[in-house]
Amino acid sequence: MLSKLKQECGGGFTSKLEGMFKDMELSKDINVAFKQYMGNLKEDKESTSNNALGIDLTVSILTMGYWPTYPVLIHKIPV
Repeated sequence: MLSKLKQECGGGFTSKLEGMFKDMELSKDINVAFKQYMGNLKEDKESTSNNALGIDLTVSILTMGYWPTYPVLIHKIPV
């Protein structure tokens, strides 16, 4: 679909979108590798003790120039 859009609208129109897709794919690969690494650590830890690591982390890698920016909003939470 992206290649069809690129043919119709040109490479300049789709370059940021392509970068976004690359960012999402990179994030997915890094998260899979991290979960595998943590799984190996957990297996090693369980072989020596019953202490589970208990870390669940998902990271998104975003290239600044591809994604839209929004102004920073500062909120004060009442106490």
